[in-house]
Amino acid sequence: MTFPLALLLWDMVIYRLRGASLRLAVLSRHLAFWIVLLLAAGWAWSHPRYSFLAQVSFTLRPLWDNFLSEVHAVAYASMLFFCPWKQNFDHDLPVFHSLFQWPLPYDLLVIAGLIAAGLVMVQRHPLFSFGIGWFFLQLLPTSLIPRADLLSERNLYLASIGLVLAIIVLGSRLMQWLTTALPHSRTVRLGGYSVALTVVLLLSLVTNQRNLIYRDQISLWSDTVRKSANKARPHNNLGHAYALQGEWDQAIEEFRTAARLDPNYALAQNNLRDAYLHVVGRD
Repeated sequence: MTFPLALLLWDMVIYRLRGASLRLAVLSRHLAFWIVLLLAAGWAWSHPRYSFLAQVSFTLRPLWDNFLSEVHAVAYASMLFFCPWKQNFDHDLPVFHSLFQWPLPYDLLVIAGLIAAGLVMVQRHPLFSFGIGWFFLQLLPTSLIPRADLLSERNLYLASIGLVLAIIVLGSRLMQWLTTALPHSRTVRLGGYSVALTVVLLLSLVTNQRNLIYRDQISLWSDTVRKSANKARPHNNLGHAYALQGEWDQAIEEFRTAARLDPNYALAQNNLRDAYLHVVGRD
């Protein structure tokens, strides 16, 4: 879905095509991808299941509320790159209704800062600007189309390439500046390599610690409940994990919490009923 726009972004930012040369590039190299995209979109819309899901999607919340909420989700997503300990299997993000709800002003400032940095750097460091543009572009489909979950970390897999590219460009430019501005360039270069290696080792350690959470369902959903304590689904899923292990008292407590947090959550209510019936039958 985003490839035609990514190709256009590349030609405008990296090749700096404008006017007639850009139109020629669109007609000769881009047009086929746009046609494929339109055909795929037309087929999806003609399919009764996809059209039904699209109609349900746009009834989840008002478009303005969805836009404000996704602004916060995008800013929150960018923060996850620098605070990996906040990674969560099921994020609990609020729905916003006003521009003045906190932390929405701060989120707008973060996004505006990233966009401004990309525009300022486009002449001197086009790869940096392309990386920033890529990040926002890959989040565009999940930001424009309302979803029950405002953010899923899997949506960041492709988008993360852009931020990583921008960070690498900044790091390499900083190293070049330091080696020319400071004496003992060899020592400065060695220090830069040491910092980079330290960052890689720290991220590897954090990755290893995060992977340990996935060793079983109870560990995974217990971590999720700690980070999304007011969301019903993690409690329900933790209850299910406990039930699979035969720990029915803990399962009932989690199902009860899920049903209390969301009285309309039918799955949690059914699970709570079945767990009670199982315990009564067991006794």
